[in-house]
Amino acid sequence: MLDLASSTTVLQFTALAKSEIGRILATLIVFWLSAASIGFLQRRAVTRCLDEQEFARRRGNFVLVKNLILAGAIVALSIIWASKIAGVALSVAAVAGAMLIVSKDFLASLLGTAVFAITRPYRVGDFIEINGVSGRVVDTSMLNTTVADTSEGNLITGANVILPHAMLLSMPVKNLTATGQYVLRLLPVSVLHRDLMHCEPLLLKAAQEVCGEWIDEASRHLKRMESREMIDLPSGSPKVIMDLSRHEHAILTLRYACRPDERINIEQAILRRYLTLIGQGPHDAGSASKPSVSRIESAAR
Repeated sequence: MLDLASSTTVLQFTALAKSEIGRILATLIVFWLSAASIGFLQRRAVTRCLDEQEFARRRGNFVLVKNLILAGAIVALSIIWASKIAGVALSVAAVAGAMLIVSKDFLASLLGTAVFAITRPYRVGDFIEINGVSGRVVDTSMLNTTVADTSEGNLITGANVILPHAMLLSMPVKNLTATGQYVLRLLPVSVLHRDLMHCEPLLLKAAQEVCGEWIDEASRHLKRMESREMIDLPSGSPKVIMDLSRHEHAILTLRYACRPDERINIEQAILRRYLTLIGQGPHDAGSASKPSVSRIESAAR
C-alpha cells in the first residue's frame, strides 16, 4: 500500500510539473531564486568594504556571478518550456525573416556579446574608450556594458553610459588600463617656443620627483608584461617629447607610469610641482620641498 501511495504521489507531481500551472510555478521559482541570489550577492559585495581596490575586486566578482546566475536561469527556463518552444519552432521559422529585420540590433548585440566573451577586451574596473565615450567599466550584461562617464580631464561626472555590445563588431576599443598594475599616461603641456629649452628639463624633473618612488617597480612590471604578452612596451621612466608643429606655441608631451587608480592624483601632482619649479629662480629650484601625492585630494571621487 505504501508503494502504491508513493507511486501515486510521484505520478501526480509529474502530471503537475507537465501542466501549465506547474510550468508557471517553476518559472516563478526560477525568477525568485535568481532575484534573491543577485540581491544577496550585491548586499554582500558592498558590506565591510574598506578600500577602493577591494571594492573593485568584489564588484568584478559580483558581475561575473550575476551573469552566471542569469545564464543558468535562461537555461532552466528553456528546459521548463522546452515542449512549448519546440511546438512553436515552426511558427518562429515562418516569421524569422521579419524578426531578423525588426530585431537586427538585438541580434547584433548578442553577436557582440559572443565576441566579448571570447576576446575579453576589458573587464569591470578598466578604463576604456569607444566611439568617443570614455570611462570606467562598472557593469557588463548579456547585451551591453555600463560605463561611468569621465570628462575631458578624466574626472568622473556621475553619469552612466550604456554601450551596446553591437559596437564591438564595428568600432575599436581602447583599454587605457590594459597593462594592469601600472599604466602609461601622456600629459601634454603647452609652452612658448622661447621657453622650450627651459621648461623641458623642469617638466622632466617634476615627473621624476613625483614618480621616483615607483619608477623601478613600474619598469619591472612593464618588462614582465612585455615578455608575457609578447608586445613592445616602453620603460617606466618619465620621458618628454617635443612637438613643434604649431606656430603659436610648442607642446611638451610627458610620458610617465603610475597606478590606474592614482592617475588623476599623479597628474595633478606633476603639474603643481612643474608650476612650482617654473616660478622658482635658477638658484633655489632644488631647495623646494616635493609635494606629497597623498595630500592631493582625489578628483575622481
